[in-house]
Amino acid sequence: MNFVINENTNMRFKEGQEPDLGSIRLGAGGDFALLAADISKLNSDLTKSACSGKLADGQVFTVVSGTVAFVADWKTGGAAKAYMYEESSDSWYEFVEGE
Repeated sequence: MNFVINENTNMRFKEGQEPDLGSIRLGAGGDFALLAADISKLNSDLTKSACSGKLADGQVFTVVSGTVAFVADWKTGGAAKAYMYEESSDSWYEFVEGE
């Protein structure tokens, strides 16, 4: 089966099934950065349940508990500064509120 590499997340997806992750990007330290407009994509497109059927053969969902997603434009976007992934609930949670 053919696959495509999403260079923004470093994950391989089945061809034609790559999710739209918008501005979400994996940083060198293993955490993500994104714009406030794409916060909803954390729980709709970047969870194990959302990705597992779309991942290429042999690819594992690599986001683990404690992974952080920093919102680059949190001030102008009126959003929280960061979200954290929790594996047991397969969800991202706001953990640093905007000021």
